[in-house]
Amino acid sequence: MSNINMTKPNVILIHGIWMTPLFLLPFGNRLKKEGFRVHYFNYNSLLTPPAKAAIALHKKISAIDANNLHFVAHSLGGLVIMHLFEQFQDIPPGRVVMLGSPVKGSQLALMLADSFILRPFVGRAMERALSGEEIPNWPENREWAMLSGTKTMGVGTIFGGLKEPNDGTVVVEETQHPAQKLNLTLPFSHTGLLYTPTTPPLTAEFLRTGEIK
Repeated sequence: MSNINMTKPNVILIHGIWMTPLFLLPFGNRLKKEGFRVHYFNYNSLLTPPAKAAIALHKKISAIDANNLHFVAHSLGGLVIMHLFEQFQDIPPGRVVMLGSPVKGSQLALMLADSFILRPFVGRAMERALSGEEIPNWPENREWAMLSGTKTMGVGTIFGGLKEPNDGTVVVEETQHPAQKLNLTLPFSHTGLLYTPTTPPLTAEFLRTGEIK
């Protein structure tokens, strides 16, 4: 490993439900251009409850062996981070940015879970996560920003729409938490938050400075 890579700030990207790290590559490449050393975490979002995924994430973090480590998570990935901080106190210092993570639970997921036919599409992601029940508290010493979308385009429209404002999948209110340093709404859909060139520089700014100006 080069000395240049050793001096770059480390960030680990965590995908959401129905996704893999492949969906995060464009975002990760943009963060690399911002000067970050990027890592990816993979888990089965339907078969692995977030609390168990957090244990695997902790093993990944231990393998990185970084003195400082930032986190960027899309959707359900943000709830995996919350479980990580609940279970482990040896996480390296760093900031967190979430993209459209329903940290209060998900109206859409509850609608899917109520259907016998559609319930498999949320699977074990409901457990202490998308259900909104017993979601872990946030640690006081971890700076946290949320980027939320307001472009109503996504699977939520298929089920008659969601409470406004929303990103087509997650309601903005579901992303809000009193422990957040900021919650910035942007005119993008839930998936669009990953692929617009706007969000990576904003994410990089918060990870570096703890602010978005």
